[in-house]
Amino acid sequence: DRAFNAMKGVFQGPTGQLNVRAAPDTEVARGLLNDENYHAAMARIMRLIYEFYEAFDTRMLHAIALHQQRSELYISGVFATLALLVIWLAISYRVVRRKVQNLVQLEDETMNIGNADYVSQFEIDSNDEIGNVSRAFTAAQVERDRYFDQSADLLAISGFDGYFKRLNPTWAKYHGFPSEELMARLFTGLISSVSPPDRSVTLAKPLIGTLVCL
Repeated sequence: DRAFNAMKGVFQGPTGQLNVRAAPDTEVARGLLNDENYHAAMARIMRLIYEFYEAFDTRMLHAIALHQQRSELYISGVFATLALLVIWLAISYRVVRRKVQNLVQLEDETMNIGNADYVSQFEIDSNDEIGNVSRAFTAAQVERDRYFDQSADLLAISGFDGYFKRLNPTWAKYHGFPSEELMARLFTGLISSVSPPDRSVTLAKPLIGTLVCL
């Protein structure tokens, strides 16, 4: 400051204040600027400024690196979550698809339960409720077939169209006709000996689940 004031012609008075005006003194200003104490003071000031900027840059670089690591971590977490979601959806789709297939197969079995020429391929190895129902259904079906085929009584399954859907072997032994021929005829012909009023009552019995004796 003293060098700049000397260049402007401003000098300190007896009281130490800059209140003395005179001609600019370049020699005083040059001497002050080339003084070793001035350069040492400037070096100290510049060193402090340099250290401040260096500390500021270091802190900013550290903050940027920290934010970059957090961003990469967040991005990795998002992608990992999406991958887990895709895997979960794929597993859920496979499980639901398998359950639906099992239900469709179970429905198909129940729809064809009375067909004599239907070959069951009902195999479900799951341990859930559908698997338990399928195993119980298969066991009941095996027991039904065993009773149906070995019974000495005339057992039949008929449809609402008036035709038999399935007959046990006793029919062929009793009537002397193969089961295919009996199923090709209206079963009302087998009860033709019954009087018309009684025939209507007899035909209505299967609809209400009552045993019919022919």
